[in-house]
Amino acid sequence: MNKIKLMSHLVAGYPTTELALTAARSLIKGGADILEIQLPFSDPSADGPAIQTACTKVLERGYKTSDGLAFIAQIHSEFPQVPIYLMSYGSLVYTPGVENFCKKAAEAGVKGMIIPDLPFDYDEGLTAACKKNGMINIPVAAPSMSA
Repeated sequence: MNKIKLMSHLVAGYPTTELALTAARSLIKGGADILEIQLPFSDPSADGPAIQTACTKVLERGYKTSDGLAFIAQIHSEFPQVPIYLMSYGSLVYTPGVENFCKKAAEAGVKGMIIPDLPFDYDEGLTAACKKNGMINIPVAAPSMSA
């Protein structure tokens, strides 16, 4: 019988870095097979109010993308067997360069990327950059997209 995989989501650095690390460790020890770690973003349009609030609170502390990647690297170093999927938004990937961002994410231990505003039909080279760096891109499809 195949085991159903459990993927758990958390916002890097929320509510504090130490408490977020404790939450990640607890999720894994509690049975999470995969972690989806979201980098805080100033306008998380695909998220509901709880995640929007969490992102805002983390960013108010001056949290940067590099802090989020360091957070992921810490979790990956403690639990290398647990795949980590990074959830973020296109501008955080596009601004430093898609290839550069993917290289840094892979070095931090990311196995896959979930970038909802870089859909499969306009991903700015994300799928290719992920593949080049040993990751997968998990495209997000919305009913409003053309075929």
